[in-house]
Amino acid sequence: MFFSSSRISSAAQPPVAPPEPLTRFIFSSSHFVPSARRVKAPAISPSPHKETGRLEWSVFRADKATSADMWDICTKHVDNQTIPRFAKARGTCAASVMIDQDLCFDPDGKPHPRHVNVIGWPDPTREPKDKLKNIQQKIAAAMTLEVRP
Repeated sequence: MFFSSSRISSAAQPPVAPPEPLTRFIFSSSHFVPSARRVKAPAISPSPHKETGRLEWSVFRADKATSADMWDICTKHVDNQTIPRFAKARGTCAASVMIDQDLCFDPDGKPHPRHVNVIGWPDPTREPKDKLKNIQQKIAAAMTLEVRP
């Protein structure tokens, strides 16, 4: 099943294509296993948007970007010097993995032009919790782990 991000897309950003690699920066050491090069399901946890309440999961487009490019984006736009909070790793997989789970994309380009919100998550108050957990496990299993250099 194919869900185009153009259903919910910012005018300035092109739709996300199924083969496009998307990367998620991971902050908690408990969300990945370096020795197994594996991302754990809890790393895929959508959060409600502060204004809309819509469940979102923040990722970045990695197509035609080097590892150094992605870590530069993380340093400048994702890490938080004030708290301090720094990504320890990142997981990357094709957008098709999320599309296969009936998720969609909102490529809002904020805080960086490569930023995309993954949307369409099951509502845990209305649907079985196993549904969300199953989606998290499938996405995590498809991700390639890169520990921060």
